[in-house]
Amino acid sequence: MRHAICALLPLLLAAGCGDSTQSIDGTPDAGAGQVESLPVDETIVEATLASDVHVVRDEWGIPHIYASSTEDAAFANGFVMAADRLAQMELGRRTGSGTLAEFAGTLVNPDDLPKLLARDLTMRMHGWRRHAEATYALLRASEDAVDSKLVRTLERYSDGVNAYLALLRSGERAVPDVIARFIYPDLVTDWSPVDSLVFGYLMAFGLSYDDFALIVEDVVDAALATFDGADADEAPELAARAGFVADVLRFEGADPFSTIDGFPNVAKDSGTRAGVRRGGAPSAKRPAVSRRLLRNVREFLGPPHLPALGRTGSNNWIVSAAKSETGHPLLANDPHLSLDNPATFYVVHVDLTGEEGGPNVAGVAFPGVPGVVLGHNAHVAWGATVVGHDVTDFYRETFVPCDGAGPGDGECVLFDGKPVPIETRQETLRIGALGAIIDERTYTLESVPHHGPIIPEMVDGEIQPRSGNEALSVRYTGHVPTPLPKAFWLANRAHDAAEVADAFQFFDVGGQNIVIIDAESIRWTTHVNVPVLPAQAKTFHSATNPTGIAPFLVLPGTGEAEWQGWLDDRYLPHAIDPAEGFLVTANQDPLGATRDNDPLNGPEVNGNPLYVGYAYDAGFRGGRIEKRLAAYADDGGVSFEEMAEVQADATSNLGERVRPFVLDAVASAGGDDARLAEAAALLEAWTLDTPAAVEGSPSDAEIADSAATSIFNVFLAFFVPAVFQDEIDALELSDDEDDPFVMEDQVLVRALTFLLERPDETVSAPDPETGDPIFFDDLTTAGEHESQGAVIVASLVRALDWLASDEGFGTDEMSAWRWGGLHRLKLDSIIPEESLDLPPPGAPAELRGGYPRHGDNFSVDASHPGMQDFDFTYGHGPSQRLVVEMTPDGPRSQTVIPGGETYDPNSPHFADQIEPWRANQAVPIRFTEADVVAGAEWHVRFTATK
Repeated sequence: MRHAICALLPLLLAAGCGDSTQSIDGTPDAGAGQVESLPVDETIVEATLASDVHVVRDEWGIPHIYASSTEDAAFANGFVMAADRLAQMELGRRTGSGTLAEFAGTLVNPDDLPKLLARDLTMRMHGWRRHAEATYALLRASEDAVDSKLVRTLERYSDGVNAYLALLRSGERAVPDVIARFIYPDLVTDWSPVDSLVFGYLMAFGLSYDDFALIVEDVVDAALATFDGADADEAPELAARAGFVADVLRFEGADPFSTIDGFPNVAKDSGTRAGVRRGGAPSAKRPAVSRRLLRNVREFLGPPHLPALGRTGSNNWIVSAAKSETGHPLLANDPHLSLDNPATFYVVHVDLTGEEGGPNVAGVAFPGVPGVVLGHNAHVAWGATVVGHDVTDFYRETFVPCDGAGPGDGECVLFDGKPVPIETRQETLRIGALGAIIDERTYTLESVPHHGPIIPEMVDGEIQPRSGNEALSVRYTGHVPTPLPKAFWLANRAHDAAEVADAFQFFDVGGQNIVIIDAESIRWTTHVNVPVLPAQAKTFHSATNPTGIAPFLVLPGTGEAEWQGWLDDRYLPHAIDPAEGFLVTANQDPLGATRDNDPLNGPEVNGNPLYVGYAYDAGFRGGRIEKRLAAYADDGGVSFEEMAEVQADATSNLGERVRPFVLDAVASAGGDDARLAEAAALLEAWTLDTPAAVEGSPSDAEIADSAATSIFNVFLAFFVPAVFQDEIDALELSDDEDDPFVMEDQVLVRALTFLLERPDETVSAPDPETGDPIFFDDLTTAGEHESQGAVIVASLVRALDWLASDEGFGTDEMSAWRWGGLHRLKLDSIIPEESLDLPPPGAPAELRGGYPRHGDNFSVDASHPGMQDFDFTYGHGPSQRLVVEMTPDGPRSQTVIPGGETYDPNSPHFADQIEPWRANQAVPIRFTEADVVAGAEWHVRFTATK
């Protein structure tokens, strides 16, 4: 289910609130501050405020909140966010709480209801609301002064949200008509601090939880049985593919770029740490997991969560003063998340300098959570990308008789040779729409005390009780109370980079590459809880021991592969003021630990190999960014403007690697096919830029590049399946022919570049007739032996046919094959209402079907359309672009989000940032009071008395 969003007032911050809040006509304030001296457009009386709060909207609708206390600022923050994004907040807390079916159960297609119920039950299985309630209870019971302040911040933020809700319920304000069909204020319950914590857990879950291990397990087991286990006499075509696991399921990046080279502090302890911490065994075989169980569990879970494999991602980098053109450190950050309307992030500025020690902080927030999550204050700036630490493990549980170990008729699992009773609880899911409940279903959820929840099974679209004596449980670092907002509360108030790094000691789950700059230094940390497993759980090797155990495969639940605490901070990937003068992260392997295709053979500490993860981005984005920064640094230093230029880089990184093989194949094929010759000429002349070239007046060079981009990407859509689909089909990995999640592009691009560039290193034997890797041969054409070159040429011919057909551009004229005609972005409304989509219905003809976009698979300016089908649109990319220069006099910064601040189509700020966003431009962040006043569009005063 997509993110949530909604209701805002046009520009206003709106009026009265129940008995204690009322609106009166405002008059200019008399005061020493510049903001207070602005004419007041609206006054809101709120009896619980300690002092006046001023909220100024600038020309982009961004709220700038000025308050004398954290609590008062939090109230205004909650009010403003609810006014702008209530629907997003409502759907977000429902998603995390597992109550979407009662909101939309009868609105979805009946065939989709089981998936919606499974989604809700998954959230209940993980227990985000239970963990949020436990976290809130711990914070309230804490005697720590910061915890007490955080509790009051959450409470006052909730008060602000509820003050706005009271206006809606009283009729003094109204939800926009088009949204009112889905959001009824009387049915929206009051917001609570637990709701904000639920949203935090949900975001962390989406950025770190990884169940791709279940597909890895399925692929490995199926490949070993189908190919390695095939009889060479009876099934020679299958037996020839023995080695599929090593040759196709690869771990090394297609680009070997890494942020640093190797684990820190191994040979010599430099004393650095990723943050402040709170707090050789015998080999064994991997447990046998039935295909039935794997399929049923995968059907229940739906598409895998792959935060590090490309469905979400991000770029960020930092540049030291020594490598900066101005001599001041620089930071760039663009998180790649789902592109919906409204945007995932919300831009906000909170000035608390009127409070002793209070921060002046600006950036983006998650609607539903107070404060800034990515941005800067007056002293320090920080950004984040997904790091890909492996923090999720799956265990194969074996059920045995309890023999008196458990109470009554309870069931037990085998652990350390003894039966251990499982725990059960009932969860009731209500089904309805917009408050009208028509049905409910109750399910029994089971949990293994020492591991975690048992994953339910789904068969033919129905959630089924567990059957048989085996099950899969999941252990995830987020299954405990943890004060995630505390990290950001402290970061907002940090005075230097070290304090931001230390703040993330409370970011136990949701692992990120946190890059940080202050006026003098740059720093990177990936501080998060990473479980340590024993050496005997790291025996898998794709070539030499594919039946071994690995953290990224299903582990035995009987006691041999248990967590042994957290990885020491000294070994977690991090760096402080690196000698190179800049540092890049883009979801790739941060250490180069997978460069030899083995993520498990890290340096040993006390006989146990260090390990942090296995599933990373292919490395193209990080490698490209590093090359550009190095060139700028050598040419007078990196400038603020060049940081933004790199964010807009749309070079076809994969095109650069694959094009030589296409040109060689066409040249070797010979012949007099004029179309092939023309296409080859376009590809050879291609600058590797990927312009959309459908708007304005593109140059001849841009048109040629655009046509080449179209040819290459349509070729890929034929070529990649031609190489791998026959083997994937033979593995029978999914009963669903339309399942697009069986083999990810990030997996296949690793295999593709390996087979093309390093054929002599394959474990599988080459094709005996062609000498090429066996995977270029088609399994379905028995007796024939397709060569690499033949597959390339055939794929290119099919691409040219498709491009000229009505499915493509309907013409043989290649100059008409503009990439923007295929490669488009549509920001769908999270509420099923077309008028809220971007671009909206009635947009100019060139925008129908979506905004034409540059970029392609694995570009820095993320716009990944995929390599395995003919839908070249995309839906994930930069959910914010941020650039900051930190000077001794304060920050210079700019940002942009894809859409607007508000979710009201009647507001000028509903979509006013989409045009600068898609033009790769940004909005300067007004940070000083004088600058805010200069851009003021609307001024609201919150006051305790008239």
